[in-house]
Amino acid sequence: VGVAHRLLPMFLLSHDVGDRWAKAAVALLSAGALVLTVGHHGAPVVARWLPAALLGSGLL
Repeated sequence: VGVAHRLLPMFLLSHDVGDRWAKAAVALLSAGALVLTVGHHGAPVVARWLPAALLGSGLL
């Protein structure tokens, strides 16, 4: 996250991309942190099936 904090804005500026992709990256990072928290501290069923469902939805 620390490296991406510096590299993502430089990449977006050099490729003339709007702020939309940066906002999407921040939203996905926040969602990933939430999923890790719920998966780690949640019930065992959630900890097992939530990652499987997220991986499966990304592969379809």
